[in-house]
Amino acid sequence: MPWQAISIVLSDDDRQLLESWGRAGSGEYRNVLRAKIILGAADGKTTRSIAKELGIAGQTVSKWRGRFAGAGVAGLSDRARSGKPVKYGNAMERRILAKLDEPPPRQVRQAIDKFIAAYSEHAAPFEWTKELVHSVQPKSSYADLGK
Repeated sequence: MPWQAISIVLSDDDRQLLESWGRAGSGEYRNVLRAKIILGAADGKTTRSIAKELGIAGQTVSKWRGRFAGAGVAGLSDRARSGKPVKYGNAMERRILAKLDEPPPRQVRQAIDKFIAAYSEHAAPFEWTKELVHSVQPKSSYADLGK
């Protein structure tokens, strides 16, 4: 028995939404492509003809037919991917944001003051030189800021 492609039936609302995605000049390519796949399938086109028309693999057409048949328009969204675990949690984020709300350390304020003074002494535009950078750079390390 030959393999039969999943048939797609669209509601008027779904068709209207997918047609707007397909026409969107500024939409993401993947969403435009998925919309065109489903619209072609709903119009009774074969998987092979949709793939040829869009220049993609038949497996791609089958994948999105199946996803749409199973979950509707929501099935056309990207699924969550596994990936690298979160390195810094909410506690670290709160610490960083709290640190940003504090006034800068004295050395940083002095560096900013030196920068402003150095900038005002030069006619704009001026070129950064190694001496100018070192003159406004604080002499201490910023390593203690994260603690």
